[in-house]
Amino acid sequence: NSLGAVYETLDGELCQKKALSCYQQAYEMQQKLDEEEASLESKRRLSNCMRNMAGAYSIKKTRKDKEKAVFLYQEVCRIREKLADIKASAGARKSLAIAYISLGNLYIENKSQKELDLAVELYEKAYTIRKTLAEELKTSGRRRQLSAICYSLGKAYRLYQEEEYYEKALVYLGMDLKLSEQINKELKTAASENSLAQSHMAMGMIM
Repeated sequence: NSLGAVYETLDGELCQKKALSCYQQAYEMQQKLDEEEASLESKRRLSNCMRNMAGAYSIKKTRKDKEKAVFLYQEVCRIREKLADIKASAGARKSLAIAYISLGNLYIENKSQKELDLAVELYEKAYTIRKTLAEELKTSGRRRQLSAICYSLGKAYRLYQEEEYYEKALVYLGMDLKLSEQINKELKTAASENSLAQSHMAMGMIM
């Protein structure tokens, strides 16, 4: 996995192929370990291998590769749902939210009505998780994560034509803007200022 991550940072189709090959080898090894151990930790590591493979497939151009990425992310979501149900830890729920968002992002790219609906459903699940996590521990990091999913939901709802979805877009982008203002007031960093500017821009474009 680590070697694959290095290849993935390099430009060129050959490096991307090598990255995917490394991820596939890691997945096959972890799959055998999971069959032997069948533990929660082995399941978590297996889902990480699948996530890496899905990410590598998702940057490719062909529809077949995109479909492989979707399938793998679906499996990651399935495994992480089980882990979150059993462990119920903040880490397990955080990982599940990330998996929902990654799969939702892939659906958004395809731009069909059906896949837009699926993306929104996944984003809503991620929002629920991140909202709960932000309420449990009131840190700027968790508020940033909540702000990010609010932004994604607002942009997704804006893709619908119906008025009711426009209203939902306003609500979520409004929440993103409020959170970004709070975070920037606390941190006053270049990153927080950039996020705030992005939130203002998104709200300005929809008004």
